[in-house]
Amino acid sequence: MSSTSNSLNDVENTNKLVLQAQSGDEAAFNSLVKIYEPVIYFKANKFKEIAETEDLVQDGLMALWGAVQTYDQSKGASFKTYANRCIDNRIFSGISKVSAKKSIPKDLLVYLDSDELVQVENSVSPEQSIIDRESYITFVKNIKNKLSNMELTVLSYHTSGKSYKQIADILHTEVKAVDNAIQRIRKKLRNYSI
Repeated sequence: MSSTSNSLNDVENTNKLVLQAQSGDEAAFNSLVKIYEPVIYFKANKFKEIAETEDLVQDGLMALWGAVQTYDQSKGASFKTYANRCIDNRIFSGISKVSAKKSIPKDLLVYLDSDELVQVENSVSPEQSIIDRESYITFVKNIKNKLSNMELTVLSYHTSGKSYKQIADILHTEVKAVDNAIQRIRKKLRNYSI
């Protein structure tokens, strides 16, 4: 089998997982976490001197969740491209908050191709991977229980890197309503930790 047909199968399988996860299939989402977790760790580890790796990993996992919730195949981008963009945006945002005075070149946040995925798959111990995944699933469930449907929708778009204006346009509402939702989300989640 050629590498082109392997790539097509990978894209098709990923798209199936995304559609299943969007329909609430936790096993499908867990499979996506398993695929992207090494990528997120790899990206976060590049900035360990600037920010806590675990904080950036949590940001990356939240971005993946947001990417799954907001991905629209009809827009033309592959999920891999879209998810990497969301993860990069979220990690860069986390770095910017931690290090407001330092300038991190955006070109350091590169997209990973399948060859780089193989290199990072062994960078996280299986035990740590299971613990992190279970913690993340619990975290997502608790978020879903704490937030209203509107707040969850706004959070999904916000974690995927959309501006307040873009979210307002998508939801056919006012920017102020989006801002209010973000403020309520922050208040509800302020003291929450995994």
